[in-house]
Amino acid sequence: SFYRPDVYFDTYTAIDSTRLKTCNETSLMLNQQSFLDITGDWDGLAMRTQGNLVGRCWGGHWWLAPSCRSEPERCIPVLTGGHGWYLP
Repeated sequence: SFYRPDVYFDTYTAIDSTRLKTCNETSLMLNQQSFLDITGDWDGLAMRTQGNLVGRCWGGHWWLAPSCRSEPERCIPVLTGGHGWYLP
């Protein structure tokens, strides 16, 4: 369906997470203050005890876009290489 492209893809839970880096090993753990300044997306971030903002992970391996958080099974997973995309 034009309005339900997710029906043509597996969900993120179908991907073997043991083959993925954990969020702690990716660029999501770099300071995400610029991301917050641009997007205002507090729900996509977590505050570390040291006081810096980092990406919030679901299931230890996934960062979910705001539109995916209420129904993550309907979102199409995207994988990146290396340490992931740097979110300024």
